[in-house]
Amino acid sequence: MSYIVNRKELVTALKNLKVLIKGRRHSLPILESVRIKEDNGYVTLSATDGETYLTLKLTSATTETPDPEGILVNLESLLKIAQKVDEYNISISQESIAEKITTHVAAGKSTFKIGDGFPVAEFPTFPTISPDSSFIIESVDLEDAIKFTKGAMSTDETRYVINGLYIEVVDDKVNFVATDGKVMALATKNVAADGTPAVIIPSKAVKVLEAVLKDAEGQVMAEVQGSKTNPNDKGTLNPYLKLSTYDFTLYTNPVNGQFPNYNQVIPKEEAFTASVNVESKPFLKAVDRVGLVGDLADRRYITPGIDVTLNGHLKVSAKIDSNEAEELVESSNLQGKISVRFNPEYLEKAVKAVNRDNVSLNFTTELGVSTIGDFPERFWGVMPLRNDTADKINITAISYNEPF
Repeated sequence: MSYIVNRKELVTALKNLKVLIKGRRHSLPILESVRIKEDNGYVTLSATDGETYLTLKLTSATTETPDPEGILVNLESLLKIAQKVDEYNISISQESIAEKITTHVAAGKSTFKIGDGFPVAEFPTFPTISPDSSFIIESVDLEDAIKFTKGAMSTDETRYVINGLYIEVVDDKVNFVATDGKVMALATKNVAADGTPAVIIPSKAVKVLEAVLKDAEGQVMAEVQGSKTNPNDKGTLNPYLKLSTYDFTLYTNPVNGQFPNYNQVIPKEEAFTASVNVESKPFLKAVDRVGLVGDLADRRYITPGIDVTLNGHLKVSAKIDSNEAEELVESSNLQGKISVRFNPEYLEKAVKAVNRDNVSLNFTTELGVSTIGDFPERFWGVMPLRNDTADKINITAISYNEPF
């Protein structure tokens, strides 16, 4: 059996599959392999980490004497070879002699042998599901939603239900929600839905999706097995999610748990008491400059809180001990008066995620949720810092309200 594969297409596919299996030491070395096989006239590459399964279609590859089971090749070894050779096409074949499996890779005058292969029969079987709900979304919308919300996902493994991206279909719209308890990101997209699925996509699967969506076109079919009609009911969520396009198929085992009721913390429009529009880059530069008070106070490892004040103009300021800084920032559509203290890291993450030349900031109260972005369909909700002293930032007294 042998496969003739376009080198550039192979490198792209292997890099995307590597996102799935990297960063984890496998107890099963076979999970470091990629499966190459012919499927309905196309050559496909598949890999899994045991929880998420990904298959990519190669549109320019051909097979000679194909084996319906395919072959297994060490992914990292094949990727290194494909990145180094210069030829347009690469030939991949395999032989088994006395139960010793060797993969042959040829590109022009270069030939390689990769030993110690695994029998393809030992590779994990990909799941099959019986979906009870589904939705169809444009691939560009799914990619945008992931890019926008991923920065708000928690990395705290003790809070596993927020270690991922929550998707919930409501009335032919799907909400993508992520939170770490201090910020929340929400993006709403239009979909064609059958049922009302709700599922938490694990963070690893989110990273894989972001990688493969860069080259995807058209629509993505999302199918859920065991979905809940009401995601706020007690109990476990969906046991399997399948996402597929012409280019890829991904199965993942969702996070088993109850996502926080994010609707409870989204402000009502009538709750906003102040708002302003700013240019993103000048605003972030001002926040960065004002944050220098940490260096001035010789508190280089302390992040000062940044006060955002509306009072006829927009001012950002910070103070530690006797050191302080402030800067007026050009703005438009300024309404109301308020002063709110933020962690500058979250201001930066939110504004960069919005990815617009101009960004809208909406404020409720000094201790309430503020929104950054296009409320209510594409925004970050940010909780302020709470400071127990009125005249300066007392580092030891800073804490967060955590409604998320």
